[in-house]
Amino acid sequence: RVGYRALDWLGAEALFQYAAVSVSGSVGSVSDVRYAQGSARIGAAARQMVPALSFVRFASTVGGGAVWSFVNWGPDGVGPRYEDVKGWDGFGQLELGVELEWYGWLNDLALQLAIQSTDGLETSTGESAFGDRLQFFIGPALSLGYGFW
Repeated sequence: RVGYRALDWLGAEALFQYAAVSVSGSVGSVSDVRYAQGSARIGAAARQMVPALSFVRFASTVGGGAVWSFVNWGPDGVGPRYEDVKGWDGFGQLELGVELEWYGWLNDLALQLAIQSTDGLETSTGESAFGDRLQFFIGPALSLGYGFW
C-alpha cells in the first residue's frame, strides 16, 4: 500500500493485495490431485484516523476496486489440468483497528472484511462457475510502514 495523509484524521491509499492457497491429496480413487485458489486485488481506499496525543490511535479504511481470481485443479505435477476457472470481479473492503506510531514507524493491527463477487469466474464455455454469489473474507490484518510527516 502507498498512502498520503492529507489531514491529521484523513488519508488516501492505493492498494495491491495478493493471496493464494494450494492443497494436494487424494480425491476418491484418484491420487495426487492439486487444488489452488487465489486472487490479486488492486484498488483505492479512504483512511480515517482519530487524532491522538499518544502513540496509539484508532483507524479505519474503506475502499474497493478490481480483483483477478483463479481456481484450478487437476493432477499434481505434470499432466493435463481439469477446468481452470479465472476472471475479473469487483471487491469492497473495510478495516477497523489500532495504529501504533513510534518515531515515524507505523504498525497497524486491524480486523479486515473483504467482499467480492464470483460472477466473473468463467469456465472455458463462458458460463459462470459459481453463479452470482458473494465471497466473504474476514480475518486479522497486520501492516508495517513509515510515515514521512
